[in-house]
Amino acid sequence: MEVIYTTDEGTKYALRKAWALAQDLGAHVRLVFVYAVPYTLPLGKPAISLPFLQHKLLKLAGDFPGQASVHIFLCREALRALQDALPQTSLVVLGGRRRWWWPTKGQRMERRLKKMGHQVIFAETG
Repeated sequence: MEVIYTTDEGTKYALRKAWALAQDLGAHVRLVFVYAVPYTLPLGKPAISLPFLQHKLLKLAGDFPGQASVHIFLCREALRALQDALPQTSLVVLGGRRRWWWPTKGQRMERRLKKMGHQVIFAETG
């Protein structure tokens, strides 16, 4: 089961939801962070340091009761990296806010992932 980082708060909600589902399904939770490095920087030298990202994600994953692996993908195009990183027809959990009048980044990602053939569960934050 894949949890894709959206925001700190959204990812916490998604991890809780994924953990509840993983217990019932006996699945492993994988936290995926896709970082699009601007073309002005070398791909191996993102604006945010990798140790900082790793620490942040490990803390997020460590705050929930289950075990999760953390994967960071540096790329130029986030959607293409997700296509490569996710197994076909994955169960993906996203967290974030829902808006009716203008879709959020999480809602747009949800729509794109569904078009790619993934099953997506959206964990809505308060």
